[in-house]
Amino acid sequence: MSHTDNSLASEPEQDLLPPNATSLERGLSISTARIGEIPLKMLDIWHLDRCPRDFLPWLAWAMSLVIWQEQWPEGVRRTLLSQAVQMQKGKGTREAIKEAVRRALALTIDPKRENLDGIDRLDGTFVIREWWEQPEGDPKRTPFSFEVRLLTGALSSTAGVLGAKLYRNLRRAVDAVKPVTSRYTLTVGGLQLENKMSIGSMARAVHLARFTVNLDTPSLPLAKA
Repeated sequence: MSHTDNSLASEPEQDLLPPNATSLERGLSISTARIGEIPLKMLDIWHLDRCPRDFLPWLAWAMSLVIWQEQWPEGVRRTLLSQAVQMQKGKGTREAIKEAVRRALALTIDPKRENLDGIDRLDGTFVIREWWEQPEGDPKRTPFSFEVRLLTGALSSTAGVLGAKLYRNLRRAVDAVKPVTSRYTLTVGGLQLENKMSIGSMARAVHLARFTVNLDTPSLPLAKA
């Protein structure tokens, strides 16, 4: 018998392997038996407060939390996890889109904020209009679409936020909660978001322009929250 076999044989056996089990089978049994010695409480991974910080991304994945960035403070990430179930229940509703825009704005304007307290104060900085709320003859009056419009006058104090970053964060946030087949437009202060454009420059715009998200499938109306 090899030295390896002797070392395996010297281990106390606490399994139900038959006497004719191979050395490989006994080695696997001994290795897996040691898993219980790993100092990690498995149930803690599923607890929002006790989950180790390094395991938070996996908990977010398990809870289908699409909006997630590692650079966010730990408090923000835990808050988003605590809201994950409610977010899933509200998907497809106007209120879910409204909340997603609030979070995207708050975390783009202030990416180092420690929590999401007070983001409801951003309600006056944007509006959400469904197609039937648009004026007659408006090209945005396409059944069953909606528009997210940022009011740059209200956001003028946030100069320095790059337009491209804001656009990406808004798209990611809205796409995660809107009806899958919905079309929508992002209207930002009159000019398209560009890589070198800040909110401050958008606030001086006069003419209206928008991003249009085109999908090949029919649109569905937003559900009522």
